[in-house]
Amino acid sequence: MKKLFLIFFFFLIVNNSCADNGFGGSFVDFGPNSAFEIWLDDPNGNFGTTASPPSVQSALDELGASKPSIHTSDMPDTGGTNDDHDPRYYTKDEVNDIVEGAAFDFFLNDTNSDISAPTQYFVMDPTLTGEAESSFSDTITNDAFLIDTFATSTSEPTFTELIIGVYTLHIHADTTTGASTGTARLYFELWKRTHPGAVETLLITSEESNLLTGVKTSLEIHGSLTADTVLDVTDRLVIKVYANIEVSRPTDPVVTFYAEGTTSTLFEVKTTIAAFDDRYIEVLGDTYAGVHDAGGATSFEIPNDAAPTLPNVTGEVVVDTNLITQGMMQVYLASAIANIVATTDTPADNEVPTYDSGGGTVQWEAGGGGAGTYFKHFTIQAGKLTGGDITNSMGIDAGERPWRGLLDDSTEEEVTWQFVCDPNYASGTLTLEILFSVVTTQSGDKDVKFDVKVMAATSGDAEDWNTDGFAAERTVTHDLATDQVAGRPRLATITFTQAQADGMNIDDIVRVHFARDVGVANDATGDVEIFDMLWHE
Repeated sequence: MKKLFLIFFFFLIVNNSCADNGFGGSFVDFGPNSAFEIWLDDPNGNFGTTASPPSVQSALDELGASKPSIHTSDMPDTGGTNDDHDPRYYTKDEVNDIVEGAAFDFFLNDTNSDISAPTQYFVMDPTLTGEAESSFSDTITNDAFLIDTFATSTSEPTFTELIIGVYTLHIHADTTTGASTGTARLYFELWKRTHPGAVETLLITSEESNLLTGVKTSLEIHGSLTADTVLDVTDRLVIKVYANIEVSRPTDPVVTFYAEGTTSTLFEVKTTIAAFDDRYIEVLGDTYAGVHDAGGATSFEIPNDAAPTLPNVTGEVVVDTNLITQGMMQVYLASAIANIVATTDTPADNEVPTYDSGGGTVQWEAGGGGAGTYFKHFTIQAGKLTGGDITNSMGIDAGERPWRGLLDDSTEEEVTWQFVCDPNYASGTLTLEILFSVVTTQSGDKDVKFDVKVMAATSGDAEDWNTDGFAAERTVTHDLATDQVAGRPRLATITFTQAQADGMNIDDIVRVHFARDVGVANDATGDVEIFDMLWHE
């Protein structure tokens, strides 16, 4: 089938009136500025299978100077995997097919390997050293003469499969010693080596090179791997470079091969597409797995900027070594807007994180599956003023002023509240907020101290609710403003872990005992008036 490849520039007009040109059909008419090219398989420029139809060239000659060019060479390859493929687009499978069998290069150099027995090995590495040319020489006295051995590091290769195919050692070499120049050939062996264990298994013995000459020459030596080979993740690759010599030779030749500089020696290793998994992340459908070492970096940044600095742009996420010591990662919206906590222990079901500012750590505490934010008001008029746990009761003022509880400065006065813990409690740390003021304006720096203790009982507990069973008392000493003015509100707070709240949980019956601790150093004079108290997570 004849191929017709047309490139139109500017315009063309299809004219069906030119049957007299011998085509018996449509004819393409070109304007004077058009550019048009035709590729034909037939070197004579004919369309037909016989010579009877007129040639395209003769028909186009009538166009004069504006006629298109005709090429009788093969039509140019426009790329792609088939005739209809747009070369700009490839599927993932097509890319995998192209990459499959791609070669990883390992460059030989003169750095000593960590392997020193039975002989000193040198290093082959996937990156160039950038150093000056190095050389490896020996006087060859017999066939199968081992010149030098090269091994990958303990972290290479990063892939675990070698595929069947031809492997190539690209090397530069020459011989010396007068008349014996040209009496030696090189070949290589590829081995895999266990680590640890140092057990080596031969995989490839290559062909021989051409005879070496006295001129440094670039050689490509090939060897075939006859079956796909699986490597353990800790296996290393080893290349051994050998020389054979001609039986008839005046003297033993000196063979030298070169590495690094402009005469880099490299070994091409064929592997599968899986070898790239540790190096690239696909746009869709792949998992970023394994260990990814950031080396000596002290921070990790997901940037939202072409040239990010740490941090500077909305949407960036930053993990920094200083933050890691406190178990935090920061998310930025122009400035830090959120710290994402990390913990050193493993949570159990329904546990919640709590932050310890003293140790700079986040810990998990038992939770009760609370459904929302927990809070509890302790209204003054709901306080219980009598009972075996109350020696001197708090006074309640229900006069013209707002409700307030009054606590004396010389006698410790007390009050209790009783309630059932509602389902919003999630077993986290509780904060008791005490809104109060002093009745008398103070002179100098004064303090007020409050004592609070909690008793909680769960249905079915072997506990007599009529007998006191409070957890240890929690206290706060609040520092008033200098010359504190009477009637001006102050806020004191006390925190309780779930354990300090006597293990309080959802549906527990709870008693809270509250008192002013009198007689402390710098104790405020006169009554303290309590306006309200709020307990919340």
